[in-house]
Amino acid sequence: YYKSGQLSQKVTLKKGIRDGEFVSYYPNGQLQEKQIYLNNKKNGEWLYYNSNGTLHGRGNYVNNNKDGVWLFYKWDKEKISSITKEKWINGNLVK
Repeated sequence: YYKSGQLSQKVTLKKGIRDGEFVSYYPNGQLQEKQIYLNNKKNGEWLYYNSNGTLHGRGNYVNNNKDGVWLFYKWDKEKISSITKEKWINGNLVK
């Protein structure tokens, strides 16, 4: 929790390790990050938001490594002004 009492994150633990959904929040209460852990490793979709609630980035993890296409969004007020695309294979950025 933040000093204000606002929830800072929710973590699913099994036998003391991250296993399941992880969610974090900005001090203003907006969703900041959402991802899945499997046996203490990032696995599955990752979503990251700006403090105003707009989506900043999304991608996928496999066994703690970035994998597949990752997208990052820049906003101009309420519209997406640009999208940056990255391709990852087993934790390595493909250029």
